[in-house]
Amino acid sequence: MSNIVINPYSFGGGAGWSVEWDFSVDPSWVFNIGSSVNKVDTSTEKLYIYTQSTNHGGLNYASYCDIDGGATLDDTAFVCKIFKYNRSTISTYGIDGLMITNQNNLTPAYDSGGWLSGGTTKDSILWHTYVTASQQPVNRRGYTFGGSDTVDSDNLAILTGTDYYYQLIRKSSTLGNKIISTNLDMSAPLSDDDFTLDSAIGGLRSIRFGNLVYTGFGTGVQQGTIDEIKFADGVTVPP
Repeated sequence: MSNIVINPYSFGGGAGWSVEWDFSVDPSWVFNIGSSVNKVDTSTEKLYIYTQSTNHGGLNYASYCDIDGGATLDDTAFVCKIFKYNRSTISTYGIDGLMITNQNNLTPAYDSGGWLSGGTTKDSILWHTYVTASQQPVNRRGYTFGGSDTVDSDNLAILTGTDYYYQLIRKSSTLGNKIISTNLDMSAPLSDDDFTLDSAIGGLRSIRFGNLVYTGFGTGVQQGTIDEIKFADGVTVPP
């Protein structure tokens, strides 16, 4: 990947990061439905994310951005870090489908038969927060998405009004690690887990948020902001 660094001095510097978005400029994020709750705001330097569960035929609030103009991440080694993901709204059956994927489209996160492609293609590393009927937000980690999925739950309640830092490391073609912390340096993690990946997941080129399109799941919402997203390609240790 080429080196694209936007404002390398934010959050302590950009040395070693291949791509850095601090949203002082729009990195060409694509929104299916642009609005005051789904946008890049360069005045506040934040990415505004809104996802909503809906029946078939309802509104699809998916959005995505190519990481480096369509270039792909290393299939065995990269780091992604998300800074200050703060949700203002989390409601029943809300789903936040946060993915690193080889797709660059506006399909929902989940639509009946499968994630993204709706078939057996393993096209994403997905990390989503799903809100149950009992209003318990549960962070779930999806490893190989397509018609044959691997999902588990770490039972971590995600709260509104809290800054979360997310870190994903692809350590090899078949091993990853995900961390959630409320600290910039990722200390005292709320969740820190290695997980198995399918080596078929490759050619990852974009980051996207998708919503749930599924009959009978109500209109749950997750809404919030992100301050910065960084990628370091070809490494397994954060810069």
